[in-house]
Amino acid sequence: MITPRPTPPPRAPVTAARGGPTHACPGGCGRADVPFRLLACQPCWYRLPRDIRRALQAVKRHTPQHRDALEVAIGWYDANPLKGAKP
Repeated sequence: MITPRPTPPPRAPVTAARGGPTHACPGGCGRADVPFRLLACQPCWYRLPRDIRRALQAVKRHTPQHRDALEVAIGWYDANPLKGAKP
């Protein structure tokens, strides 16, 4: 018999509490305080398909390949808006 995994406790939201510059989340949720080191807030990051997330994680930052992966991810957000989000 397979036992379901226990639900992990909720994580604290990623905020700019540590300081540093921030940007608006491209996922359409409306958050404006996503640290620049992250593409999106946690809920919007996990909205991305796994293959796009892995492609972003597999390449070194600040390279043409990373820029291409970012464009794919942001294009996916544009093509798949968050339900209920204002255009």
